Amino acid sequence: MRLVCTTLEEYQQKIPQIVQSLHDRLDEIPNKVNSHLFTGIHMVDATNETDGYWKCVEVTEINEVPEGMDAIVVPSQTYASIDHHGIPWDIHLAYSKMHEFIEQSGYKRVFDAWTLERFDQTQQLEGKICCKLYDPIIK
Repeated sequence: MRLVCTTLEEYQQKIPQIVQSLHDRLDEIPNKVNSHLFTGIHMVDATNETDGYWKCVEVTEINEVPEGMDAIVVPSQTYASIDHHGIPWDIHLAYSKMHEFIEQSGYKRVFDAWTLERFDQTQQLEGKICCKLYDPIIK
């Protein structure tokens, strides 16, 4: 499910709504791998087609796409990763720490590939999030 906003604050306000919408419509999605694992995806250098933030579930194959949803294939990629456990609006601190590590390690970020945020819905706490962030990199 795609969400397009104009500000970071708007994304922070609306992402919980799209998470709930996806949760409410899980039974419409065929071929789910793990329905409790939600993935948020976005691109730094987005085009009109890739602009926004998607909340997704992984599927084994795409046969039909429910109305109001999109099918996105995320190609294989090398990633740097970091865990974030805390309040949602502090996720940028984890990203900053990961970006610093990438730079210090001699890698380069890939701005036109999907950045992933993996959430185990069974591990989420009231007012906090637990997720693993994946930023695409190359040597």
